Amino acid sequence: MYAAIAMVSERIPLDRKIMILWCLPTAAILLFAFIAGMAYYLITPDELAFGIARGNFVFLLLAMVFTIGIVEYVWLELEYRNFTYEMDEHEIMIRHGVITRRNTGIPYAAIREVKSVRNLLERILGLATVKIETSGTSNVATEIYLPGIPNKGELVQQIMEMVTKTKGAMGVEAREQGMDAAQLLTDILKELKSISAALVKKATKD
Repeated sequence: MYAAIAMVSERIPLDRKIMILWCLPTAAILLFAFIAGMAYYLITPDELAFGIARGNFVFLLLAMVFTIGIVEYVWLELEYRNFTYEMDEHEIMIRHGVITRRNTGIPYAAIREVKSVRNLLERILGLATVKIETSGTSNVATEIYLPGIPNKGELVQQIMEMVTKTKGAMGVEAREQGMDAAQLLTDILKELKSISAALVKKATKD
């Protein structure tokens, strides 16, 4: 799929397994909250647990965990569906955001380095995060991250090929412009010499 990116621009979604990474932190917090709440419920002799009647406590605890989990999952699902990227001949375009949509264009000419990073969970899931380092304002490097990439090596290679191609074309263009400028200066110098010779000749006749 990545071999055709430079020829046909298409929006590419993140790998579906990225949802596991995104959901894990909330799932861990909710599990801890449920275990802590149940432990308090079992060891407290009071008729009230956190101000709630013991008969209703377990039900309300489960309802709270379930509700928070569903809301978080729906939000992450929307983030996943709205996170895409695409490559054309000039730049990488990353689109993401739920309420506020963000479009980030990364010109190949501004890219300094591309590499992949991954933690233990990403390694287990066969995913990686592609880190793109660009030249920011005042020559300060800016880092942009593209998560949930399954074939990291192919994508990194594809981006670097486009970077090399773009910068190579810019170098050729700069050299051509330099040659044109040099030729223009030569022509101007010849014209000035011709004008100077004509003035000297006229002054001699006078």
